[in-house]
Amino acid sequence: MKELKSYLVLVLTLIKSFVGTGIIFLPGTFRISGILCGNLLSGIVCILAILSLRFLIKCCSENENLSDLGERVWGKAGLLLIDSSIFFSQLGFSTIYIIFIAHSVQEIIYSVSNCQIEISILKLICVQMVIYLPFIFLRDIGNLSFPNTLANISVFSVLGVIIYYSRENILKNPIDRPNILYEGNIYGAGLVLGTSAFNFEGVALILPIRNSTPKHILNKFSSIMTFTMIFIGLFSNFFASLVYYSFGEDTSSPVTENILNPKTKLISLLFYSIAITFSVPLQLYPSIEISERYLFRNLKKTSKKEVGSGVIELTLNDKVRLTNNSHEKNTNNNCFNGDITYSKVSIESESSYTNLQLNISGNNVYRNNTLLGNNRIINNQNITDCLINENGENVNDINLKSKFNETKKSSNDYIGNVEMVLMNNCNINCNNNNINEHTDDSTEKNDGENGFKRSLLRALLAYSLVLFCGTMAYYFEEELSSFVTIIGGLLCVPLAFVYPPMFYYKLNKKQISLQRNVFLLFLVVIGSFVSVVSVTMGVLTWETNTRTITCVI
Repeated sequence: MKELKSYLVLVLTLIKSFVGTGIIFLPGTFRISGILCGNLLSGIVCILAILSLRFLIKCCSENENLSDLGERVWGKAGLLLIDSSIFFSQLGFSTIYIIFIAHSVQEIIYSVSNCQIEISILKLICVQMVIYLPFIFLRDIGNLSFPNTLANISVFSVLGVIIYYSRENILKNPIDRPNILYEGNIYGAGLVLGTSAFNFEGVALILPIRNSTPKHILNKFSSIMTFTMIFIGLFSNFFASLVYYSFGEDTSSPVTENILNPKTKLISLLFYSIAITFSVPLQLYPSIEISERYLFRNLKKTSKKEVGSGVIELTLNDKVRLTNNSHEKNTNNNCFNGDITYSKVSIESESSYTNLQLNISGNNVYRNNTLLGNNRIINNQNITDCLINENGENVNDINLKSKFNETKKSSNDYIGNVEMVLMNNCNINCNNNNINEHTDDSTEKNDGENGFKRSLLRALLAYSLVLFCGTMAYYFEEELSSFVTIIGGLLCVPLAFVYPPMFYYKLNKKQISLQRNVFLLFLVVIGSFVSVVSVTMGVLTWETNTRTITCVI
């Protein structure tokens, strides 16, 4: 029963990650591409996504994210490539959400006012910029879990409503059916490819989902993901085909416009818009985190401990490099015993490490949610051999010698984000010098100033990204469908279809056969072709989908 529950949770998590706003734009592309061509191309995109993601899973080590994998494969250039792709794709998603919210709220107000009040899109976007202002101060993505759940519920509810009214429309008009285009044109083909790729916007979440999967079903993750993706692909094609078959040339993009009952339509738009409003900060969070990591490396909020005459500086919210180099435990070295509390602290590893070695033992509480999994090292376990820097500079490297550290990425390296322990009210012996809290007034003042400066800069950066998305939303709101296609082709396709087979080839080129090499090259070429065609057709169809506001009451 426990295993079945784990399977269901995993399947639902995958479905929530991949069934988003993209699906409500898919029927509109079938109207241009034709129902046969649309199903064929959308199915091809689904197959490419499955193959690429299976290669991606084979490449990654335990608890490795997409950026870590890019850095391991191509070094700093790979890290920059993946980070920039994620950064701009999330900005694109956020912009699309802002446009959709503005359109929906405009139509709601226009209809409720008996077609008397038409608020401009610019004003509605500006209101959203004010609404998002408090969210820029959120530093924990967990605080956005409820709005994300609400957004997921709203998406599935709206999809259910659209399916219901599509079916009702077919039953009411079984004979006098609208004209259905079976074979479309090349413009429609490009739109289908880009929108289908956008529909798989959850590709960046595959590795985090895998990393959080319970160990007893981890070996079946690829199979579960494959069957779930097949289901999502079939459902997407069924949904798009049903809506297009029901409404024909009147199929809208997004298809929320095709809800027949006026009150139901307005309620659906209102509920969906509110939920998506709270989902925008979640979409922006990765972009904000990436930009902070690159721009604010030198402004670090720190927690300091006094070590004799020196200071140990633990740096918050940075990266750590864990190596599997071993160091013999020496009880004559610096050591301590006592209760240890934990805090989210990560260590940066860009410069060399020297100086102090701590051998940690005792009743240690060590929680590591990102590298080793939840509570995989718990009370009464030992962690030994931590190399840190005591000269007041950044902590540079950590070496863990522990039988619990099984997250191997290559022959010698472990890479990831960790939660490091902080000493709290412990009797610690370090070369016979007691380690106490460093409570110098000037240090506290400097820490406060640095913390305030860092928080202010983070807020300014986050809000500048919000304003950037709002600006793009204003200029691109008239061409929402084409914009979705361009974002899908330019940003989603490389992440989902191009990079994974390239990663796999780079890591396994000496072991794989010629046939596998050719197949990987084929995937890269097809993915690149899909990207180019999608972007090209999105540009060529620009300014051909004029939007008219309708009064539904």
